[in-house]
Amino acid sequence: WRLRTSVEDLSFASLSAIAQIWATAGLRDWPLLAAVAETASSRLGAPCEEASADEMSRMLYAYVKLGAPEHVTERGRERVEVVLEQLLSALGGSVAVLGLDAVGLRRVALSAALWGPSSAAVAGLPAAVLP
Repeated sequence: WRLRTSVEDLSFASLSAIAQIWATAGLRDWPLLAAVAETASSRLGAPCEEASADEMSRMLYAYVKLGAPEHVTERGRERVEVVLEQLLSALGGSVAVLGLDAVGLRRVALSAALWGPSSAAVAGLPAAVLP
């Protein structure tokens, strides 16, 4: 519980690191991951904080690797879906795509293939990113 309440003070890079560590360990603590997603979503919408394309691709891949959004508990599903769509939308811009190396592009493509987001969520992605 304490960790869930303290995520609001973390930077996007730290939030991305939490998602990555949980995905590497295979821990599906959806209440915590939903809180991370909600905070990351607000960070993505804030003009004062920049998130690198690499961090965004890592976070997107971590959530999808854990089974999001299908395996997220009902209480946190909407928050996780919102951040997944924001990440995919942000990564669809040409500046973001240019900021990714081959591994980052692969993470985005694999995430899109495994998640199967709505056509609206992938509408802005360049054809080179889509599987």
